[in-house]
Amino acid sequence: MSDEPVINSNTLADPVLAKAKDDAAKEKQSNITYSQSEFDKAVKDQVASVSNKFSDYDEVKNKLDTLSKEKEEREMAEKTDLEKSLAANEKLQLTIDKLNGEKSIFEKDKLKSEVLSDVKYNSMSKVYRDAVAPDSDIEKVKASADAYLEQYNTDHNVQRETFGIPNELKKPETLNTKSIGSIKEMMKQKIAILSNKN
Repeated sequence: MSDEPVINSNTLADPVLAKAKDDAAKEKQSNITYSQSEFDKAVKDQVASVSNKFSDYDEVKNKLDTLSKEKEEREMAEKTDLEKSLAANEKLQLTIDKLNGEKSIFEKDKLKSEVLSDVKYNSMSKVYRDAVAPDSDIEKVKASADAYLEQYNTDHNVQRETFGIPNELKKPETLNTKSIGSIKEMMKQKIAILSNKN
């Protein structure tokens, strides 16, 4: 038999077997002697092999640098566009908020005008009418208008000229064609009395 140990491939794992074979091959090669020229040639071949393997390294590195720069420029351009979009959106939101505020004021003033269009507020002067607080709640506007009407009447001690019309005929719900005719007659009589005095 030979001096080499017998390796049973069924009992050893593949990686262990591969390492044992590599070690045996290296041991055989280490016993071989080379001349200087053979050694130099082997080194040159090895260097050439490695050099060929990485010969396009500089070219690949330059391409990678170029692509990285282009990607960075694109991201900056996109970021700039994004920032532009955000600024435009912010400006639009401010405009929307301003218009919503103006709309709210307009709606409150419209409601105030509707309340003040009632005939009971016609006697109020502009100062009192302007003082009525606009609001989005009609009840609040009516309460404010009533308060200013009361204040106006108190401040001016309003005494309406009734031409002698009875109190029950002063209420709109009691008016009918007969009472309107009565009022017309009383007004004609008052006008006649006043014209006779002049």
